[in-house]
Amino acid sequence: MVASFLKQQAKYAFSALHPLLPSTARTRLKEHFELRYWRDYYRAIDDASAGDRSDTLAHERSHYRHFYTDFFDLEPDDYRDKRLLDIGCGPVGSLEWADMTHLRLGLDPLAHAYRGLDAQTQKMAYVAAASEAIPATSGSFDIVASFNSLDHVADTARTAAEIGRVTAPGGHFLLITEINHLPTPTEPHRLTEAVCDLFETDFETRSRRLFGVRDDHNLYGSLFDGIAYRPGESGLLCAHFTRRGPTPPTGAD
Repeated sequence: MVASFLKQQAKYAFSALHPLLPSTARTRLKEHFELRYWRDYYRAIDDASAGDRSDTLAHERSHYRHFYTDFFDLEPDDYRDKRLLDIGCGPVGSLEWADMTHLRLGLDPLAHAYRGLDAQTQKMAYVAAASEAIPATSGSFDIVASFNSLDHVADTARTAAEIGRVTAPGGHFLLITEINHLPTPTEPHRLTEAVCDLFETDFETRSRRLFGVRDDHNLYGSLFDGIAYRPGESGLLCAHFTRRGPTPPTGAD
């Protein structure tokens, strides 16, 4: 009980002090904790699989297929010959399942630093870049996803604008993000349901759902379990957007 109270107080103290740090310090701190998370992730996989990661990683990657398809009422065939972008992808191979696509690209500012964490060859491509300046021409992708990454970025408004720019007319944007949590080194933003407003200019909302978070803070497990959301508490916002087409010329029928 005492340890839990002290941990909560430490979170409150960090939330107050974090914005006061210089931007370079915040960036370095964020990168440190992001890399530590993934090193611990792979260490746990190695411990559970006696050094053979293949089956464990295949199981983990199968979860991504579910969230890209069934969870958002899409079929694998909806991805056939499409160009797919995962923003804030991490190193685990989130798009390895999508072998029917024309292009499957993961974008993460730490993509270069992730090399060496996973020795297995992956079929998806990676690019090391920030979501505020995606190195792609307008309309480059048919489907864009941000799963547990929007609250990690430096600038949510610029990221939303870039997502709108690189998504092709009629394309899809799939969003899963935490809301109403205290800022952390890796998640510096306390987003709310209003974050959907950032996408209103470029997208139409196809669906929007809210879920609660399990006590163990397993986000994807919370979605599988369908944990009920309690307004004002930490939760998960899941939204499916469709990119609006180009504006018809004046006088067009």
